[in-house]
Amino acid sequence: MIKTKYDIIVIGSGIAGACSAFFLKQKGLSVLVVDRAGIASTGGSSAAGAFVSPKIGKGSPLQKLTNEAFEFSKEFYTKNFPKYFHQTGIIRIPKDDQDAKKFVEYEKFNYTKRDWIDKSGLNRYNIKEKNSSFFFTEAGVCDAPNMCNDILKAIDYKQYQVDEVEYRDNYWHIGNIKAKKLVLATGYENSLFDMRYMGVKGTWGSRGDYQSSLDLKISMHKKISISANIDGIIKLGATHVKSKEPCIVCDGEPLKSLEEIASTMVDTSDFKLKETFCGMRAGSK
Repeated sequence: MIKTKYDIIVIGSGIAGACSAFFLKQKGLSVLVVDRAGIASTGGSSAAGAFVSPKIGKGSPLQKLTNEAFEFSKEFYTKNFPKYFHQTGIIRIPKDDQDAKKFVEYEKFNYTKRDWIDKSGLNRYNIKEKNSSFFFTEAGVCDAPNMCNDILKAIDYKQYQVDEVEYRDNYWHIGNIKAKKLVLATGYENSLFDMRYMGVKGTWGSRGDYQSSLDLKISMHKKISISANIDGIIKLGATHVKSKEPCIVCDGEPLKSLEEIASTMVDTSDFKLKETFCGMRAGSK
C-alpha cells in the first residue's frame, strides 16, 4: 500500500532509479519510486543491449572510472540478481586493421581479467574475424527490464505522471505524497528543473532481438554489439543515433544498419526478428 509520506521519492524506474532506490532502502530509509510509463518500459533501460564490460583505452580518468563501475556492477549483479545477468564473456574486436595495432598499447592500461583470442579462436566461436581481440571472461549481458523489476520488487512503486514538484514546509510534494528528499532519475529528459548546466543530452538507440539456432556462446562488440545466443535469442544493438529526429534518419528501418554489420561478424542467415526496442539514452554533451 502506497503511503503519503516517505524519506525519499525516486522519479524514474530505469536502472539508475531502481539501483538508487535499492541502496537507499538498504540503509533503512523509506523509499517510493514513481514512473510515468512503468518499470524500465521506456528510454535507455528499455532499449539498450545492456552489455556490461570494461572500457579499453590508454588509462584515461574515464576509463578508470568505467572499469571501477564494471567491477562494482559485476559483483552486485552476480551476488544479488544472477538470474538476469548472463556472464557470457564479451570479446572486444578491433574495428579495423589500424585499430588492431592500438590493442597492443591498450593492453598496458587494462588490468581487468582478460585474455587474447586470435583468429582461429574467434572462428571456433563462429565469429568472422581475422584480428586478435580482447576476451573479457567476466563480462556479460543484462536483461535490463526484468532486472529493474526484480530490484524494485520489495520497494513501493507507483505509476504516475509527475508534471511538477513543490517544495514547502521542508518536504518535496508530488500530488498527495511527500518526502524529505527527492532523487531525479529521469534519464535524458527533465522538465522539473533547469538542467542546462549539467550538459545532458539524449542518444537514440534501436535494438533487435532475433530468434536463431546459431551456436554463439560468447557476446561481442566491434562496431556494434552482438549477444551470445541465450535461450534461442540473439540481441543486436543498440544503435547510437544523435539526430533530434531519429525516426526520420532511420526511415522506417531502424535495424537495417545493425543487420548489415552483424552479417559481416557472424552467420545471420537464420536470424528471424522477434521484437524491436527503441529508446533514448542519457549522455553528456
